[in-house]
Amino acid sequence: MLWLRGHFWDVAVTHAEGSWNINLQARNYLPWDSPIFEHCRNGDIAAVKQMFRDGTASPHDTINLPNEANTLLQVGCQSLRHRPLC
Repeated sequence: MLWLRGHFWDVAVTHAEGSWNINLQARNYLPWDSPIFEHCRNGDIAAVKQMFRDGTASPHDTINLPNEANTLLQVGCQSLRHRPLC
């Protein structure tokens, strides 16, 4: 991962059939108690979708806690009672 302009970037470079492909994916690191993660923990799918539509959250949002769930899907699936999110 690479830190650049306030984001972490995943960089993938592949070579196939004589050509190179470079893929960059920005990841936002957010606090554990940010609204998008709260909605995922509560299983509020409608609120998660609304934040995606509004541009206030991204499916690539991440928290940086070692040994913990750190993606939206992982946080949402951590509690078995929120199976629809999985």
